[in-house]
Amino acid sequence: MKRNYSKILETFDELPDDAVLPAAAVALIHPGVTLRTIRRAYPTVRLTERLLGVRVGDLRAMSRGELK
Repeated sequence: MKRNYSKILETFDELPDDAVLPAAAVALIHPGVTLRTIRRAYPTVRLTERLLGVRVGDLRAMSRGELK
């Protein structure tokens, strides 16, 4: 089942740093990054047994080059 992440993407700048985005939404924010890369290279949080996410604060730090 495909999820619609457009609302998340529209309000990304307003999300608190502690919010967690599903890995699929992170892949939309960072074009060219696969879910496999997110699992291996991003600091992830387990949302459910099968769903991983990434904290918004970590994404912002990565984009500023503060977190690798």
